[in-house]
Amino acid sequence: MKDNFDTNKIIYKALKHGELIRIVGGFRDLDSNNAYCEECGAEWYQNIQTMFLSDEQIQNQIKLRGITKEQIYNMKNHKAIYKKQKKQEKKEEKKTKRQEKKKLRENARKARRK
Repeated sequence: MKDNFDTNKIIYKALKHGELIRIVGGFRDLDSNNAYCEECGAEWYQNIQTMFLSDEQIQNQIKLRGITKEQIYNMKNHKAIYKKQKKQEKKEEKKTKRQEKKKLRENARKARRK
């Protein structure tokens, strides 16, 4: 689950900066494909440059891409969702450890009785 959380965290950070990314395992060299088409799946190498957009340009892109207010709201709350998920995972982990300790104590008691 930790890998999934880390992957989602990377995707969230990219979306926060307006980047659509896909996680690919393994190491890549400079000649590896680093761009892809979401619709057809084609991949290619491209020199990617940073662009700074004005608020007006961002609003135009939101309209062009058909992004809804709900999607924007969900992206803003993405961090809170993952914090909650991480907290739940830690809680489950502690519960599992407590159960394991309890079983060990019970087994030790049984062994002493024999």
